[in-house]
Amino acid sequence: MGCLGDMKCASLSSTAAAGPAASALASANVAAKVMVEAKSGLIVHISSWAAQKHAGNTIYGIAKAATDKMAADMAHDLAASGSPVTADDLARYRARRVTPLALSLDQGTVYNLPPPTQGLASLMILGIFQRPGVAEAEGFAHLHGLIEAFKHAYQVRDSVITDPAFMDTDPARYLEPGELDARAGRIDW
Repeated sequence: MGCLGDMKCASLSSTAAAGPAASALASANVAAKVMVEAKSGLIVHISSWAAQKHAGNTIYGIAKAATDKMAADMAHDLAASGSPVTADDLARYRARRVTPLALSLDQGTVYNLPPPTQGLASLMILGIFQRPGVAEAEGFAHLHGLIEAFKHAYQVRDSVITDPAFMDTDPARYLEPGELDARAGRIDW
């Protein structure tokens, strides 16, 4: 879980002990406020058919029904804030199994999720930064290289990453050695 400040992290951590529904509700409450202020963001609601059918035990059914109710309440709160996300959007959402993006580095292969996440950007940062072989941490080359790698990755993130249904390019192409070499070559190391 990412922290939004010490006090918010403490309140979210304390709700985690109360169970997943309480933790998700607290996280969504904090996230919604931050998203409305930023006029950007996404809360993903995960549910399943098990909320409407018996799937093992009563506690599981209660938890799934509570998650669905929470999603409806979140949609209500988001609508009151002017969000375009509706209860129908949340109800139609289905989690997908996806093939992770992969990047071979000197230290091994690293994986991250494909769009609509920022997994591509994080892998590009690693791939670009590895190119010059910066040996000294915290020196000029290290910091400059990281900043430039972020800039290149964020250019791709901002122009390419979207809902996969609307993407017209394979994100893995940005992780090909030639692509990363070309981007690293444009950096004045």
